[in-house]
Amino acid sequence: MRQRYLNLGRVVLICMLAMILMGVNDCSQQANVTMRHIGNFFSYPVRALIELANGTNESSIEERYQAYVNAANARTAAANATPIPTPINGSGSGSNCEGGIPGTDPAAALESLNAQVIALSCACSPWDIPVASCENGHACCNVNICPREVQCPKICPQDIGMLRNNKVKAPPVTADGNYFSFLNSAFDVFPNEVRPLDRDAITNSVPSPGYNLGMISARRKFNEMASFNTGPVPNFHGDEAEKKRYYREKIDKIFDNQPAAIPGYRNLAEFSADPLVQRYLKQKIAAEWEDRAVGNDPFSEKKVDPKNVMTAESAQSMLGDVKKGISEMGSATVAFGFKTTSDEKVSPQALEAYNTFKDANNNDVICVHDPNLPAYPVNLGPSSGTAPSLHFPFADPPKACFPSVVIKPSGETTYLAKVRSYFDPPRVVRDDDGIETTVRYEDAMLDRPLYGVHHFKQADHRSAVLSIPRLAQTCLRERGCSDAN
Repeated sequence: MRQRYLNLGRVVLICMLAMILMGVNDCSQQANVTMRHIGNFFSYPVRALIELANGTNESSIEERYQAYVNAANARTAAANATPIPTPINGSGSGSNCEGGIPGTDPAAALESLNAQVIALSCACSPWDIPVASCENGHACCNVNICPREVQCPKICPQDIGMLRNNKVKAPPVTADGNYFSFLNSAFDVFPNEVRPLDRDAITNSVPSPGYNLGMISARRKFNEMASFNTGPVPNFHGDEAEKKRYYREKIDKIFDNQPAAIPGYRNLAEFSADPLVQRYLKQKIAAEWEDRAVGNDPFSEKKVDPKNVMTAESAQSMLGDVKKGISEMGSATVAFGFKTTSDEKVSPQALEAYNTFKDANNNDVICVHDPNLPAYPVNLGPSSGTAPSLHFPFADPPKACFPSVVIKPSGETTYLAKVRSYFDPPRVVRDDDGIETTVRYEDAMLDRPLYGVHHFKQADHRSAVLSIPRLAQTCLRERGCSDAN
């Protein structure tokens, strides 16, 4: 009998481990969290030793990140210290050197001028493509004058300059297609198909619980690591399975912080809309959410405490962290909780901050991307027409942006989103002059108080630290600075 119980316990343990090894499945979000907790219990000691050996534990990540920031600051300071050569043709504010400068060694003057010309011709920035000559006398990264040993470390620096692509792509722009073509789920189960845009869910449940942390992290990885429409599309000879395997390998590389070229698609929106890869992409995003929200510690889970109300001091400290994150990485993950009647800790919501400014009322405004709201035209039905955008992200920057996080001087912090509800059928309204007008929609403003708002910097810094060396290696190879594979 005892042996039977032992065998039964062994079977249960094997089944539990098999479920863990299966990874994220189509069960509820909480079921996946529970499985992650069980997996962490068994794997934490080994993972802790591996992270310590690889320099990827929390303290090492912060040290490495700060080293990358310091290196970028030193590179920028050196570039700003480049002397501006005096014009030699007598124009502008410089001296006319036609007759020479008394008491100046001609050889030394020529050497100094040559150094200054080279310095200006080596005004290279991360990810630059050197050009043959400078236009209109402007400083540039000149391939003919700037030596490779000077040019290459500036174009492909081992610092946060390698994150420039995310800085450019962080604002979700419809024309650029730098966003996922599906939204975060409004339900507990991450959908296998594109979620129908139910107008009630859009207007009344914004933002919804779900996988924002995963979608924000995944979008940043695609911004930094993916290059679309690069190179010829392989000939799969009509083999859909082979095509799916090819693009899944690309997705795996990007989620593993490795650069990947994705031929055949113009941008992330087009790629993520393809049913061939969409389900797998969503499963990877759900796994990314687990990494951010649950982590690797046994039975740990990120929570937000409703007692952590925003004061003027805490709000300004948070704003400083967010500004720093945007400046260094292009965007910053902002985590928070919604004020409710409950005093229990809750799982954090998340938004991606990409800009800040002061509004006319002296409030600090953080422009954010919310994966619950589409950054693209949406067809809400044949009688409703097409919405140009449900959240108007660039209403009038830098005077307004939606959605946004607004910080009042008192520290009170709210989530602000402008949403559009379509009427089905359209309504006829009469103004004071008796003129009738057909109204197809109305705009409304969501204004919800937040607490515990903070920059989710640990995960952002980890992603940056793991990405920078691989981006630099790819840059060196693509710019002809290295033969590394």
